[in-house]
Amino acid sequence: MSIKVNHNHQLKVFIAGSKVLSEQRNILRAVLMRQQGLFNIMIEAKTFEEFSDSLIDGGAQKTLYNKYIASEADIVVFVLDGSVGGFTKEEFYVAYNNYLLYKRPLIYVYCRQGEGATNIMEFKNELASRHQYYTEYADNMELERLFEKSINEYLINTFFIGCIRTPKEQV
Repeated sequence: MSIKVNHNHQLKVFIAGSKVLSEQRNILRAVLMRQQGLFNIMIEAKTFEEFSDSLIDGGAQKTLYNKYIASEADIVVFVLDGSVGGFTKEEFYVAYNNYLLYKRPLIYVYCRQGEGATNIMEFKNELASRHQYYTEYADNMELERLFEKSINEYLINTFFIGCIRTPKEQV
């Protein structure tokens, strides 16, 4: 059974993370596709893989997905495990700076529990210094559960809280 929504909103999500985290990105994509069916909302989920791998004028392909993060994405999800690569950090700063200016995109950060490289500890400390939170996960099953809980909460709060009518209003 799907929940019907009276408008045609499309949610755009960028999933960021190292190339080696393809399994984790696919888990997040699967969660979004389930929610698309459940909430009857179009969800576009993109990663760097969805962008052209041809050489582009003026620089690296990252320019294209940084533009998507800044100008189109409603949500950016970062999944980290072991270390934070330079491209992922850059994507975070693009999203974070855009959020400070325009209150979008919404940002979720998931870090695998355990010992990581020095740069992941630095990144976590930087988040803490900005009074920003990240969510730790133990394994892929917990990542899936945590993200599904967060995205459900977002969808309900964004699309349904203002649409709920009291029994008196329904008459």
